[in-house]
Amino acid sequence: FGKDDLIIPEDKNLLLEKTQIKVQEYENQYQDGLITQGEKYNKVVDAWSDCTNQVADKMLETISIDRNP
Repeated sequence: FGKDDLIIPEDKNLLLEKTQIKVQEYENQYQDGLITQGEKYNKVVDAWSDCTNQVADKMLETISIDRNP
């Protein structure tokens, strides 16, 4: 198992874009005074952690497909 065995999922860019939108929403909420800096930080970390997990899950799905039937 090597780095060349890893296949970048097609959904990766979409997941990244969705997460960037969430992060911008959190920044807007912070700028509007709706959440504190600590809350914004926690939400941003959670959003990127969730994105990382989703990309990893998609990679595992792709790898697990039997390519040699």
